[in-house]
Amino acid sequence: MDGWQIDSGRPAPQAIPRRTLFMRVGEWLVILVLLTSFYVKSEQGQDQPTPYDIMMAGTVAVMFLLGLRFPRSLGWPAALWGLVVIGFGIGAVNALYIERVRPALMVTIYLIGTFLFFASYVYADPVRRFTLVLWA
Repeated sequence: MDGWQIDSGRPAPQAIPRRTLFMRVGEWLVILVLLTSFYVKSEQGQDQPTPYDIMMAGTVAVMFLLGLRFPRSLGWPAALWGLVVIGFGIGAVNALYIERVRPALMVTIYLIGTFLFFASYVYADPVRRFTLVLWA
């Protein structure tokens, strides 16, 4: 700061992220997915993805196509989660019930992917998007 300027705590005008039409559509898509997350339809004994899971996978793909970026600071957590998945895979080689390993490993990968998506999503505009996720 030069001279008598006072830091007001507000970001500089160029530091405020621009919200394009595509990102607004993406935000509404995330809101829609979060609002439908309560709906679970499955029959006894069937391991099928819920509509939320299918919509979430599509939302992740669409948001990254619309310009959401994976922040560099999430590299270490992603690498550590990758090591966890590799460890699960190695441990599954000698599993007693091998037919249960693949679905459990796929669910683990899906949950790690959604964690990384929401971390990237909130990282892009923390105040606005964290509030949006909590309210949705």
